[in-house]
Amino acid sequence: KGVYELVELDGRIAGVLPEVVLVKPRVRMQVAQEIREAIADRLDKKEQILILLNKRGYAPVLQCVDCGHVEMCTECDRPMSVHKEDGILKCHNCGNTRQLGSRCPECQGNHLRMIGSGTQKVEEELRQTFPQARITRMDSDSTQRKDSHRDLLKQFEDHESDILLGTQMIAKGLDIPNVTLAVVLGVDQALLRSDVRSVEETFALLVQAAGRSGRGEGKGQVLVQTSATDHYAIQCALKHDYLRFFSIEMRYRKIGQNPPYTYLIALEYTSKTHDSALECAKDAAMWFAANQDFRILGPVDLGKTKGAYRSRIILKGKTLDTMRNAVWRLLDENELKGDVELTVDVNPLALM
Repeated sequence: KGVYELVELDGRIAGVLPEVVLVKPRVRMQVAQEIREAIADRLDKKEQILILLNKRGYAPVLQCVDCGHVEMCTECDRPMSVHKEDGILKCHNCGNTRQLGSRCPECQGNHLRMIGSGTQKVEEELRQTFPQARITRMDSDSTQRKDSHRDLLKQFEDHESDILLGTQMIAKGLDIPNVTLAVVLGVDQALLRSDVRSVEETFALLVQAAGRSGRGEGKGQVLVQTSATDHYAIQCALKHDYLRFFSIEMRYRKIGQNPPYTYLIALEYTSKTHDSALECAKDAAMWFAANQDFRILGPVDLGKTKGAYRSRIILKGKTLDTMRNAVWRLLDENELKGDVELTVDVNPLALM
């Protein structure tokens, strides 16, 4: 369509691209043994390590083993994440918190299991494995104080820290010559996100993380912990082959008639009552149903977020103006009921 053009660098400014190695995850280990050995080697050489895990907190889910109850946010209907060092459960969607108890609120059982891992849990494991290492954790929990983001980065740049562990905020823009090892964790979860752009975003994150290693004289290496070793996003990142990734991804996008081969418009209805939001979304879907120029996906009940229930429909078509005009007609001919609010998002970045 002439919207995008390819701009290339003929070579890496800092020299050769780092070697990318795939490592299979191990049961009951947040960080596989091969990665631990590589970290130990870099620490012995006084080199620095960057570890990326795009999931903050200690564990994303707390479940009772006895009755299966999962601690949910009362405002969002989503699992609350464990923040062990603060002794709280926290919703990463609305910020709602409550104390972390030792018993299940449903059955009073004391067999609680933390499922999954976040940056706090990986930090705990690294400190146990490498007690002499100086570790800095950088995520939205550790950078709430003014200037803390800048201070933590300067600490790492000045080699007052050996390992920088963080979320995606550490994947871009860092130029620290002494970093010779970049580790990427949590790749499988990123690939499994139910969004049309999840594969593209995972590939971009891998490429960005790889770019942080070996920017000085030392040879760089990137270790990617994943079970999806045959996935094309992983294989293309392994070879730094963005053109092949683009070719494969565009083929899948075309088969599924997803952007950029189509345009999307999301209509999201919110209300304090579940039925009101869902009924408005159903009515809108019925109103659009007579149109033959684009598809209507949904409505989908998205549950509760920040105290309000959400229902969404997606319009998908090849002519954006046609869909826009249809939305304007919908707004002209239909009034929202009660406390229902409508948000219209043209070409949304995320579908959920």
